[in-house]
Order: sequence, then structure tokens, then C-alpha cells
Amino acid sequence: MTWDDAAEVLRSWRGRGVVIVPFLLPGISLTPFAGPLVVEEPKAGVLRVRVEPDDEPYISLFRATFLEGGWVAGREDSGLSIMQGGTRVDVFVDGD
Repeated sequence: MTWDDAAEVLRSWRGRGVVIVPFLLPGISLTPFAGPLVVEEPKAGVLRVRVEPDDEPYISLFRATFLEGGWVAGREDSGLSIMQGGTRVDVFVDGD
């Protein structure tokens, strides 16, 4: 999946309930956060994802450091995994 593909998936999930899991290392994550997805684009090549109603925490995803994106195994169409630099962010959307 390209940066544009991953960005389009996140944009299409705006307002839907999600769980965002930021990973620092394989098997080591920060505390997941959940709620309606907010996708902001503060400048070209940057997406900021967070959940309502909070302004923080948020995750900035940069086109410049994007390595790969794809569906989480077994969660195709509902679990997106993005690798950038040395970190990974998984976003899981609630089913309808």
C-alpha cells in the first residue's frame, strides 16, 4: 500500500470509532487511544490522527518517512498498519 492509499483509508474513516495503537518497538506500544477519528492535514505530506474530543494525544504521519502500509492480517478493511521511520501505528476501525 502506498502513502496515498493509506492516507485515503484514514480520510475515509473520519468520524468513525477507532482504536489507535502506536508501537515503539515490536511488542511494545504506548497506551492505545479510542474514539471518533479526526484526520487533520496541517501541511502537504503530513496527516495528524487523533480521536475526539481530545486535542492530544495525536500521531503525525509523514510522507517523507513513510516506509510501508497495509492491512493487519485477519483485519483486512478494518485494521491499517503504517510503518514510518522506526515506529509503527495501527488503526482499527469499529465495524458498522
